[in-house]
Order: sequence, then C-alpha cells, then structure tokens
Amino acid sequence: MKDEELLEAFEQVERFIDYRYRKSHGNLFLILGIYFFIAIIFSGYGHEISEAINISPALLGISMFMLFIFLYLLFVGRGFHVAYKTGLDKLEKEKKASFKKKERISYLSLFLILFFIFVFMGYTSSHIPFCVVWCIGVGIANIAIFVSNKKIYGKKHYHEELLWAGLVLLVSAPIVFLVPSNFSILFTAFLFLGIYSGIVFHIYSDAERILRESLTGGLGKLLSSESKLSSPVRLGIMILLRTKSKMVFSEIQKTLRLTPGNLDSHLRHLEKSGYVHIKKGLSLKGPRTIVEITPEGEENLKRYVSKLKLALSYKEK
Repeated sequence: MKDEELLEAFEQVERFIDYRYRKSHGNLFLILGIYFFIAIIFSGYGHEISEAINISPALLGISMFMLFIFLYLLFVGRGFHVAYKTGLDKLEKEKKASFKKKERISYLSLFLILFFIFVFMGYTSSHIPFCVVWCIGVGIANIAIFVSNKKIYGKKHYHEELLWAGLVLLVSAPIVFLVPSNFSILFTAFLFLGIYSGIVFHIYSDAERILRESLTGGLGKLLSSESKLSSPVRLGIMILLRTKSKMVFSEIQKTLRLTPGNLDSHLRHLEKSGYVHIKKGLSLKGPRTIVEITPEGEENLKRYVSKLKLALSYKEK
C-alpha cells in the first residue's frame, strides 16, 4: 500500500509514525549488516577480489559505498522522511522549531561520533588486530549514538537496539582476538551479519505488532453496525457518488436496483452523518432530487477503503 493509504488505514497517526520508523530502522540495520559483512570480507580479501573481477580496490570500495547510499535512499531514507514529515506536521510552531533544533544537534553529534571513531580505529589498527578494532570501534559508535539520541530526544526517540548491538560487539571483541588469524576475517564478517540480522528480526517483529494491533483494533469497528459504511448499499452509494460527485436520485436507484423507499432510507442515514448533501431541483422533466457527496464523506470513504485494503492485503506471519 502507498504511504497515504497506510496513514489513512491507521486509527491513530502516532501509530503510523511508530510503524514507519520501525520499518525504516529495520531496513537500515539490514543494509548495515550486509554492508559490514561485505566491507570486512573486502578488507581481508580486497586485492584478490579486485584482481578476480579486474577492477582497482579503490574503485571497488567507492562502488560499494555508492551502492550503500543508493539502497539507503531507496529503502530507508524515504520511510524516515514520511514518518518525520507526518510527525512534524502534527507539532505546534514552537515545538516544531525545537524539534528541528534537536535534529541539527543530533546530526552534529553523529558526525562527531563517527569522526572520533574513525580516528580511533585508524590509530589503534597498527597495535590491535584489524577485526578486533572493527568490533570495538563499531560497538562504541553504537553505544555513543544511543546515549546521544537519548539525551537529545528523550525516551520516545531512541532505540535500544543500538545499545544491545554495541554491547554484544564489545563482548565479542575478546572472542575475535582469540580466533586464529586465518579465520578471523570470516568469523568477524559472519558475527556482524548475525548480530544485525537478529536486530532486524526483532525490529520487523515489533513493526508487525504495531500493524497488527492497529488492524485488529480497527477491523471490528470497521465491520460493525457502528460504521456508517458497513452496509453494502451505503458503501455502493458512496462509491457511485465518489466517481460522479453528484447524481440524480433515480439514477442511483436504477444503478443499484433499489426501491425508492429503501434508497431514501439509506440516503437519509448518510445525510444525517454528513456524508452526502440532498437537494431538490427542477428540470425540463420535472422535480428532481440531486445527491452530492460532501468533502467529509469523501474523506471517510477513502479511509474506509484504505482500511479494507489493508485488511485484505495483511496476512499474519
């Protein structure tokens, strides 16, 4: 489903924002896990790989990084942007300015953290085995980013997966140190892939839970007698009016094959709910009853259809 339809299908906008953020974080950790795996393999066997495919190591490294950026923009950046924009639109002007300020501070802190980590890894790589440096450096970076985000945003905006990934990597560093040198590259690469895959599974499960709760919470209400559009006849009337904006009473009656009394009852119900506007008019053929969909009715119809589409497309894993 498109983001607009997904947003309409959620009962609460906050739940949609949480779901979109979680899915985007899952995609981010998935891409990072794969990228770290390939980068570690490349660091140990870069020359052999570049010779096998007849390309310089520098060009191959740049190509890998550019591919990572492309995948980030395609699968992660768009999701973050949708969630960020949706959340920002709900904030008041003062809170919006405060949130944007926090965003700038967080980007600055992220840049500083990564800068010092790269310096640390470059300095210690001549004294400590490369694979151990990777575990320590990335582990410290994850923990530092977690602490930074928690301080800047507060509990709602930080993610404990960063903390757990950092702690596991730091604990794994002594194990990597003890692994024989001829196996250390492969062991470290699969270690990163395993840690990040576990995090991805947890985040995707959490996103699935948010989606399931939103769906099951709204599905009963959607199909119950409380819903104005639970009746197939009223839903059919609204769909007809959505396509033509306004129609004559007799035209609706003929299309849906209803008796005048039955159609009149459903139209009165929809008019009372503010979904349609009914007015009398004159034509060459005599008096006519014109039915027109209201903006509120159109919005509610879109929301109802979005929820139905989500229910039909969703299958619990």
